This record gives sequence, C-alpha cells and structure tokens, in this order.
Amino acid sequence: MVNGTDRNNAIEFINISGNTIQVRTVSGGVATTTNYAVGASVYNYYSYTIIATESKVEFYFDGNLIATHTTNIPTANLNMYFDVSTWSGNVPQWIDDAKFEIIKY
Repeated sequence: MVNGTDRNNAIEFINISGNTIQVRTVSGGVATTTNYAVGASVYNYYSYTIIATESKVEFYFDGNLIATHTTNIPTANLNMYFDVSTWSGNVPQWIDDAKFEIIKY
C-alpha cells in the first residue's frame, strides 16, 4: 500500500533477492524493515497479508506472522499498489487473487 505512487509513505512487501523478501513501513521516507527468507524462490505462489492499525502493522507470509512493526507507520492515505513487472520492487511477480478488506477495530 502506498500514497498514490509515492513509496515514501508505504506499507509493503518487497523482493530483495531470489529467495528473500523485505517487509517495510515507511513514513516520510523513513523506513522500518525486516528481511525474511522464504526458503525457496519468491517466484513461487505465496499468500501475503498485511494487517495495519494506527499503532502497529503485522505482516504474514503464507498465514504465518513474520514481522510486527510499531514504528514509521504512515499517516497519509494509502492505496493498493502492485508492481509485478520485474524481480525488483514489490512482490509478488504474478497476482492470482487480491483482496482488500477494511476491518474497524
């Protein structure tokens, strides 16, 4: 999720190598990051889930919690953003199904 196409305010999964992803919260260009080795190629099909509130963001990979960020959570309005054209940038490489759900806590 990004503010328009500006990734200086974002909550995202990105690909950093053939088998490692990075989860990021970015506010005003300042990022909190966590790397996660997927154990195979990021080219395979996986489920990516983000659950975000004003105070924390949880990142799930194939249903497993891999990171919780409580810093650099953007306050700007965010929209869904997918870059599936290259091995760099956001993952996944192909999208089989995308769901956006707003849950009020």
